[in-house]
Amino acid sequence: MIDLREHKQMKTILKMSFKPGFMILAAIVINCALIPANQLFSQNLPVEAKQNLNTPTINPKEGEKASAEYLFSENVGQRISGHCNPLDSSLCYSAQPFPVVEFAIEKRLESVENAAIYQSPLVADMDGDCIPEIIMAGTENFRLNPRLTSGIHILDSQSGETKVYIPTPFYSWSAANSFAIADVDRDGIPEIIVAAADHSSNPSDLRGRLICYNLDGTIKWISDQKFGANVTFGYGGTVALADFNKDGIPEVYIYNEIFNAQTGVKLTDGGNNGTGVSGETPPGGSQAIAIAAKLNGDNSTLELAAGYTIYEVDIVNTNGMQGNTMIPINIEVDGDLRDGFTSVADITGDGHLDVIVASPGIFPNGRVYVYQLNGGEMTLVASATPENGNGSCCWENIGPPFIGDIDGSGQPSIGITRSLRLNTYKYNGTEFLERLWSINTNDHSGQTGMTMFDFNQDGIMEIVYRDEQSLRIINGSVDPPEDLAVFSCFSGTGLEHPIVADIDNSGSSKIVVGCADFITQRGKMAVFSSPIENQSWAPSRGIWNQYNYHVFNVNDDLTVPVQQKNNATYANGAFNNFYVQASLLNEEGTFLQRVSNLSGTIECINYDIETDQFVVEFSLFNERDASLSAPAEVKVSFFMNNPETNGSLIGTYSTSESISPGDTLRSLSFSFDQSGNFDTLFMLINLDGTLLDGPLKDDDYILLECSYENNIISNHFIPDFDTVRLQLCVGDTYVFLDSTYSEAGVFDRKILNQSACDSVILHLILESIEVIEDTVSETSCKSYYWETADFEYSESGVYSTLLVDENGCDSLLYLDLTIPKAWSVSVEVGNTCEGEAIGQASFNYQGLDELEIAEIRLNGQVIEPALTISNLESGPYQLEIYDTLGCSEMINFVVDIYEEPLIELPDLEVSCEDETGVLEINVVSGDLEDLQIKWEVGASGPLLFVEEIGEYRVDINSKCSAYSLAAKVYMPEEGQSLNVFIPNAFSPNSDGVNDLFQPYFDPFIEIIEYSLIVMDRWGNKVFESFDPEQAWDGNIKAHKADSNLFLWLLQAEVIYCRESHTLIMVGEVNLLR
Repeated sequence: MIDLREHKQMKTILKMSFKPGFMILAAIVINCALIPANQLFSQNLPVEAKQNLNTPTINPKEGEKASAEYLFSENVGQRISGHCNPLDSSLCYSAQPFPVVEFAIEKRLESVENAAIYQSPLVADMDGDCIPEIIMAGTENFRLNPRLTSGIHILDSQSGETKVYIPTPFYSWSAANSFAIADVDRDGIPEIIVAAADHSSNPSDLRGRLICYNLDGTIKWISDQKFGANVTFGYGGTVALADFNKDGIPEVYIYNEIFNAQTGVKLTDGGNNGTGVSGETPPGGSQAIAIAAKLNGDNSTLELAAGYTIYEVDIVNTNGMQGNTMIPINIEVDGDLRDGFTSVADITGDGHLDVIVASPGIFPNGRVYVYQLNGGEMTLVASATPENGNGSCCWENIGPPFIGDIDGSGQPSIGITRSLRLNTYKYNGTEFLERLWSINTNDHSGQTGMTMFDFNQDGIMEIVYRDEQSLRIINGSVDPPEDLAVFSCFSGTGLEHPIVADIDNSGSSKIVVGCADFITQRGKMAVFSSPIENQSWAPSRGIWNQYNYHVFNVNDDLTVPVQQKNNATYANGAFNNFYVQASLLNEEGTFLQRVSNLSGTIECINYDIETDQFVVEFSLFNERDASLSAPAEVKVSFFMNNPETNGSLIGTYSTSESISPGDTLRSLSFSFDQSGNFDTLFMLINLDGTLLDGPLKDDDYILLECSYENNIISNHFIPDFDTVRLQLCVGDTYVFLDSTYSEAGVFDRKILNQSACDSVILHLILESIEVIEDTVSETSCKSYYWETADFEYSESGVYSTLLVDENGCDSLLYLDLTIPKAWSVSVEVGNTCEGEAIGQASFNYQGLDELEIAEIRLNGQVIEPALTISNLESGPYQLEIYDTLGCSEMINFVVDIYEEPLIELPDLEVSCEDETGVLEINVVSGDLEDLQIKWEVGASGPLLFVEEIGEYRVDINSKCSAYSLAAKVYMPEEGQSLNVFIPNAFSPNSDGVNDLFQPYFDPFIEIIEYSLIVMDRWGNKVFESFDPEQAWDGNIKAHKADSNLFLWLLQAEVIYCRESHTLIMVGEVNLLR
């Protein structure tokens, strides 16, 4: 590999990578000029690369007229990102010398569908998958007269099958291409603009219109006006694109008319001046080629050259023609305005673009002439009269001017076809172009074009030309020229020419041209390349978007350049040509080969317990700066320890999937046997470990990469192994990490590190220990407290408890317990009255009869067994009972002296309005429950409800005594005063407190008549009311009274306690403000 950093022209902007021969592309050298890669063919610096996506294909026979939306909706991001650009400055490449080989050619494939072979193919990446498609004219509704066809096929460049077919109106098939391709709205998806013929074969609303198609076949726009206003026939003109006013909105032009490429609105018209027309006939239409270029000498504007006219274009209005101008500057040749096919290049070598026109006419009237615009003045530079062959027709025809360095002199030559003749010329400083050589052809029409390319990198451009019979590869650097290859390829010939492009993004150029099996206007679109077994042809650009193509008329992303570069001056004129594809080789013969950039990580080294193998979990990356996907079957070798010293090969892994730039293959695993001791695992990417011998060299790697710096990865986190031996008691469980074991056995478990990888492999051996059992027997009365179990039992039975032996394991101890029949004794005590000894105790034997009683003792004295003991004095007693089995029970009880209760029955006063009430016996001391209460009226209990006044008696019996009590129920005495409250002051200030003055009567008083008068101190009445609910609010005749003393008089007839009463009351009240 060549280290371009040592090239004398490569300055410091060439970004270094890791090893000589690999670099991140920041510039390339062409003709000793430093050219930033992103400026070579593209307007904008590419951004992030994205993963390639596969594009499905549609065969028109299977899915005729099918929508292409799903084909062209997912991959556009790659074109926008610049990932498809082979000279993307954000990506890395490997500089490789291109070998010089003998030229060889073979036919690689052809289209499945027929093509109108008079139309040149175009190449562009239509679906954004970084693999260009071939775009060709269809033969649907093909017509011989007029020479019209319709439809456009988008071909898979690798199979020749039609991906998408777009139906179109009729357009010319015998002239230069009536369609062109560009991303006119900069959305990442290209459009196709078609010039529909102004002919009755088309619908009236589409005749003579430019039509812009989306890739799904829908129409984006139709031009608002017809084209062809200044020619005889409205078809046969070449469609091309440029941004004349550099506003980012491209224009589409045909003849000398310019339209808005985003809307189809006509912007300006050159009028009755040059149109680039070379011939006008009813079958072929007005055949014309015009071209936009920087022609005024100051590189600040873009002009349109069309035959004998250069138009100074000024577009200020993108929505119509008003304000826009095309100022024509014409030149006469031989005293005549000679129109014709137009090309541009710097023929004189003065750094100024010249216009080259091929004007028709029967020899010696045909002309090829060169002129120049400088300072608004036109200058004829030189001319020539190309010869015809000795054919029988088409003598007046002439082909479009081809421009290129044919002889390797560094000076461009002009190639012109005529009927049966191919002529080449060079400028020699005189007014006459010098003919280099002239050869015979088999092209009677005399209008076919050509191209050239140095396919085998021998420093000599090969001319690619196809006539009616053959595709010819010609060495034009010698006189007479030599045919390097001749391949059978028939055509009736029109203006079509072969094109050169890297049609499949393989890094190898191909030739695309229409071929028929016999001379006809229909055939197949054929692809030619170097034979598969040979060295591929030199790499080239993968775009040819319009018939009159040169490398600066379109960006790599198919947008139209805002600032179109000047072919004459850019890169010291390295691209000073026309109808010539750009090579990706520099003048040193090296090319920046797209390569992957692999790296990886070892996530874990684990241990598979079942297989007793190590398992390496790893990932492989193709770094984001890679310019090529890594293929499937990348080798990854694993070593125990360092392979460059004493490491030993474990094995080699091969990937099964490709890895796109920026993508990762995750969750990969490689297993190997656990054998030998090692402290570090080495992973070598892109290496076959079986072929290594000593220190690693770049040649050891299988695939070319940007850098091999990241291809060796090591990991020293090898799992350790340890053995743990434990004893397990039978019936117990043992928790080990996240598992629980209950039986003896051998178990393997893992301990993970912080990365969740295996750290330690533990070998667990569990041994079981049996349970020890023992039994004790006991007999006990009533219950038995087992101290070992810390529990008291009351029934016979066998009981067990767990103990821990010297091994820490459980042992079982059984208790065989016998408890005789259970019995119990309860006592009921009858207390004695004061001064008497009549207390008694009654006993209840449960589960024990008199025959089973052996002895009874009361306060230590043996007594006869009995159910009741009477005549007990007050005091404490202890009773002991023994049965015949020696079991006993002790009961303590007390005989108390009964205390007489203290009882009261108070009289009850009832209301005169309601004579009902409740008499209640009050127990001052003693227990109410010990009393038996019987009222004289028959009721019982401490409460008696009464409904009338009178005397009530009650009899009460206690345990030791009997009582008889009486109480009176009475009403208040007659004449008791009535309760009427009258306030002596109030404050009517609306605070809610004492705001009103009025009398307040006891609720038991019934008011029959009522009168309240309030007077001032002079006796004037200020308030009077006959309603006891109406109060004085302190107002006098609706006015607030001042603070003062007032007198009041109350008169009322009332009933109280069933008696009538007359009330007359007087008093004073203070009103406070």
